[in-house]
Parts: sequence; C-alpha cells; structure tokens
Amino acid sequence: MRQALHFFKATGLLSLIILFSAQTFAQTATPPAGDGTESNPYEIATLENLYWLSQSDTAWDKHYIQTADIDAAATSGWDNDSGFTPIGNKNTEFSGTYNG
Repeated sequence: MRQALHFFKATGLLSLIILFSAQTFAQTATPPAGDGTESNPYEIATLENLYWLSQSDTAWDKHYIQTADIDAAATSGWDNDSGFTPIGNKNTEFSGTYNG
C-alpha cells in the first residue's frame, strides 16, 4: 500500500513537471495591437508578439514599433534547439520598418 502511494505521488509530481515545462517552452503567436500602417504601426510589446511577427511572412512589409524590452532567452530551446526563427528569409525578405 505504501509503495502504491509513493508511486502515485511520484507520478503526479512528474506530470506537473512535464505540464509546466511544456508551458514554459510553448510558442504562442499573439497578434500585436495596431494595424501595421505608418500612422498605426503594429506594437511589439511581448515575446509572443515578436514570435507572431516571425511567423507572419505576409506582414513583413508593414510598420512596427517595439514598445517594451523583450527578454528572448527562453527561445534558445525553440525549434529543436535552433532558437528563435528569423524575421525574413531567402524566399521573403523583411521589407517593412521596425522601430525598436
């Protein structure tokens, strides 16, 4: 009985660790405020906004302003440890403006 109790405690703890780890390394693309025009640029305020930009190649010709410091240290393990996906690539260059 005691072994079963220890097993369930260990399993529960392991499940919580896995759940929180998955949330820590989750990549969530969150559209920023603004509409990408020169008079109302997209406002990049979070890592989630920056990730949205990296994934939105159809918006790489828009206007952006960074409104906060962004700590991207958590991105080092993204994409099988390749890190943060660049904004722009050989197929679609970033041609917008980024005031950051």
